[in-house]
Amino acid sequence: MPKLQKLFFIIGFMLILSGCTQKNNISNVEKNKESLTQKQKKCNQHIKIMQYALSYVTKEFEKGYFHQNDLIGAKAQLFLIENRSPNIFAQNINEAQKAYDTEYNLAQKNNCDIDKFTVSPIQKVKNKIKILSEEQK
Repeated sequence: MPKLQKLFFIIGFMLILSGCTQKNNISNVEKNKESLTQKQKKCNQHIKIMQYALSYVTKEFEKGYFHQNDLIGAKAQLFLIENRSPNIFAQNINEAQKAYDTEYNLAQKNNCDIDKFTVSPIQKVKNKIKILSEEQK
């Protein structure tokens, strides 16, 4: 009989320990879900800021230069932007580019899906100027 009691005691002890292990596993799964949710929120925030910066830069050039086919003005403004001119337009575009770059780097570190953001706002403007210049030839 004492052997049977020892056996029941060992089996009961194992069941108790295995129950604790499952509880820890459930806790770890919940923590992973919370971590993924937080990561997704961060990624969405990075992407939202990048989209806004990209949209801002392209809309400003579209309204100011491309809509009127003013390539010389667009090239001049791009020159001012690249040389950090103190004019308001250049400062605003540079700030948008800076925000874009910052968020892009953070999104890369957080392994966000940023495949749609292969071209920076300034580069997109340069590409548009190049295309419009070739069309005018």
